[in-house]
Amino acid sequence: MFLHIKEILTPAQVTQLLELAKSATWQDGKVSNPHSKTKNNLQLEYGSPAHQQSAKILGEAIQRREEFNDFAFPKRMTPPLITKYLPGMNTACTLIPR
Repeated sequence: MFLHIKEILTPAQVTQLLELAKSATWQDGKVSNPHSKTKNNLQLEYGSPAHQQSAKILGEAIQRREEFNDFAFPKRMTPPLITKYLPGMNTACTLIPR
């Protein structure tokens, strides 16, 4: 089941995340799932200052939302991770048409 929560981030937070992404070091996304045969993307270098700052911004924004907490009941969360896709890259999963 999915929950779509609108406007989790403020415009200022979006700007801040975009700036972090511009200056960030990116690594192969398979680092977080090395056995995937389909994953083909880039992700912020784990543990880098950009990753730490973005995870803090995103994590705090998500956890502030009552809808999220009521839906997920999180005890703990993995830090959110920003990924990017260049032309020809794809997500880690394949959607099966109905």
